[in-house]
Amino acid sequence: MPDLLSITTWRNLFTKHGSKAAWVMVIVMSTGLILSLGPGLNRGAQNNGLDLDQQIATVNGAPVILKEFMEATQRQTGQAGEEQAATQGNAMTGVVMNHIIQEDARTRNVSPDDAEVDKNLTELHDAITKDGGEDRWHDYLQSQGVTKSEMRDRIAKQLLGVSLIKSYGNEFKVTEEDAKNQTAEVKVKFVLVRSDAKSVFPAQPGAPKPLPDADAKKKAEELKAQVKAGANITNIAKKFSGDFTGKSGGDLGFRSEYRGNPQNESQGALGYGADFDNAVHAAKKGETTEVVKVGGFIPGYGFALVEDRKNTLPKDFDVKKAMDDLKSTKAQKKFTEIIRAKLEEAKVEISDPVIKAHYTFSKLEQARQQQMMSQMGQSQGKPVTPADVAKMEADALSQYEALLVKQKGDSTYSLIIASLIKPKLVDAGTPLAQRDPIRERLITLYEDGLKSTDSPMLRKELAGYYRDKRNFEKSAEHFKMASRLLSATPPTDAASAQNAIREHETLLASFRSLNKNEMVISEQKLLIDLNQQLAKFKITEEVERKKQAEAMKNQPKPTLPKPELTPKSAKPDAKADTKSTPPASKPDAKAEKPKEADKPNAKPDTKTEKK
Repeated sequence: MPDLLSITTWRNLFTKHGSKAAWVMVIVMSTGLILSLGPGLNRGAQNNGLDLDQQIATVNGAPVILKEFMEATQRQTGQAGEEQAATQGNAMTGVVMNHIIQEDARTRNVSPDDAEVDKNLTELHDAITKDGGEDRWHDYLQSQGVTKSEMRDRIAKQLLGVSLIKSYGNEFKVTEEDAKNQTAEVKVKFVLVRSDAKSVFPAQPGAPKPLPDADAKKKAEELKAQVKAGANITNIAKKFSGDFTGKSGGDLGFRSEYRGNPQNESQGALGYGADFDNAVHAAKKGETTEVVKVGGFIPGYGFALVEDRKNTLPKDFDVKKAMDDLKSTKAQKKFTEIIRAKLEEAKVEISDPVIKAHYTFSKLEQARQQQMMSQMGQSQGKPVTPADVAKMEADALSQYEALLVKQKGDSTYSLIIASLIKPKLVDAGTPLAQRDPIRERLITLYEDGLKSTDSPMLRKELAGYYRDKRNFEKSAEHFKMASRLLSATPPTDAASAQNAIREHETLLASFRSLNKNEMVISEQKLLIDLNQQLAKFKITEEVERKKQAEAMKNQPKPTLPKPELTPKSAKPDAKADTKSTPPASKPDAKAEKPKEADKPNAKPDTKTEKK
């Protein structure tokens, strides 16, 4: 399932499909258009005696039934372990979000147009019956566990998102100037005094040392005063800026002044956050902006000198379309912000312990991702602290431990618990006396997890724990299995061959450390074969690259229309030439003289010139 809380997801739906965005949402958020038409979860659940109408949760007091959850999973379970938990947890997140959208739609008295619902139902029907007729449509509805009427209701619910976005769009007033500004560019020189706030990007060698927040702001104000007094901002940036552009004197070149990157909206149009954008907007050409706290990859305080502005509208610029597009963008952004906030505040109570644990785990994964993005200056929504993440980890661990007590040896529960406790093994704060018991627990959990799923990565991790325990025979056994699993999937191109070589090189080093000479020899042979395959892949890809380059080279170049000359085959009208030639005009001395073969046809032009 795509990130339905991402503004980019919604924008892509509208940009790519236009009026058919609702149809796409039906596919993405609900039906899935899985055309295999085998026995579905819903039908399977009924056969197993499950009550699909049983309540499994509430969202802000509204009941959630099992059927909603099973529709959201779309028969996807994922590989045992973290993948399965994330798949099930994300499905529950989708159910919660659907309830929030429905709640918001009721509050705003918004509903999809009946004609639009019928149109999308017809499109879904036509897509499915295209090759299989009405029987295929019947089978599809049966696989989804719904009637035609229920399918229509499902589509109507999924179209609420589109209807809400349209509703939000009606609240925005967009002017022609706003639309034209989407192509406006500004050229600035930028100075950033880096603060010591946490960042994934360490200070560059030779760059100024990061300062405490208050000192960074004070230093930026001092540097701005120097620039206003006549100091060269290029020299200031080279000496004091902690940004990557400092080496080039802070020159950002021309950048879009108003239109940001939809993939990274938190950084604003210019890449340093909304406050910096607003400061640039407020400054005229030749002026220095105010000092602001910048967003983005590197924390600190910055200012800029606005050097130039330009706005070249495209020849096919349609101001009405541009205004509609901008309004739609604003509406989509507001929609995602509101739904994200309501999702964070929603009171979700889940009675099913398995779904509850998976939902908790998926929220933990989202929090970790948000924390990482925040360190890169790309956070959206409520900030996530390390304490928040630690609390969620403890909550998830407690729930999965309880599940494992009831279902001993379950692969998914075992592998998730392992993923939650293994950081403690390398945590500097973990006492040495506790590390051996943690390692023993991890070995047990991985052994149970590998009973129903397998991967080279899991095997190598388990082998490493056995090696640390000095059980070299068991370690070699699992390293050997990891090698077999890797070899079972031969490389298909140079990239996959290089990756396989790296994996087997690590295994070779492991076998050497265990003094397993027979496996060392085996891995060496595998590496010889892989390197030979890599060489062949490279030759093949180079030949293909040359073929493509040659094909591009031999493509006919587009011919530009030449200025219209006097036809050689027909005599021009001398009188017309006389009238069209101003009396004061003279023959172009640089004009090419007619060739010998062209002289008969050129005589009328000569007479005209004499006249």
